[in-house]
Amino acid sequence: MGYGSKEKPVGYVAVKHALGSAVKAKILQGREAHVVNPNDGEYYPDDDLALIRVDAIKDWLRSKGVVTHFFFFPEEPEGEFLSSQHPRYSPKLAAAIRAWQAMEGKDLKGKTPKQSVIKWLRLHGADYDLTDDDGKPLDTVIDEIAKIVNWKPQGGAPKTPTGAGSTKPTGVSKTLAAIDQNFQVTAEKK
Repeated sequence: MGYGSKEKPVGYVAVKHALGSAVKAKILQGREAHVVNPNDGEYYPDDDLALIRVDAIKDWLRSKGVVTHFFFFPEEPEGEFLSSQHPRYSPKLAAAIRAWQAMEGKDLKGKTPKQSVIKWLRLHGADYDLTDDDGKPLDTVIDEIAKIVNWKPQGGAPKTPTGAGSTKPTGVSKTLAAIDQNFQVTAEKK
């Protein structure tokens, strides 16, 4: 169905009426628009030109139990499970997802994914109830969340980068190379 002046999407009139009523009842803050009728010179409200802030509409919809569809998707596909306003909100789930998202494109330089996630969770723990009453991180909980988020659970030491295409040793590798030069194998054991 098109969206021309005569064709409206299903539910359009009902939603428009509900929003207009909420603004008139001062439940929603909005700006009414008025136009002048050229026939009689009188001002009349024009709902098509009225303005309501999107965040106000979202709050109003949430208060009505609506947390999906147009105002929440696609810009907030995670809106339901990351919103502290949702009845099934879990701070630990939100922390795990936000930590995972924070690692996108992150240069982990010498850290495993788990170590990087733990660092992020410790820095942001207060936002997700991952601290005790004194503000100290709940290390056991943080470690468990980091295990879930870790995309390289096989573990092992992180590889030390040697530079793009370089065979030259760096850091600890230089020390090991110097030690190797001092020791030579004179005979192989069979």
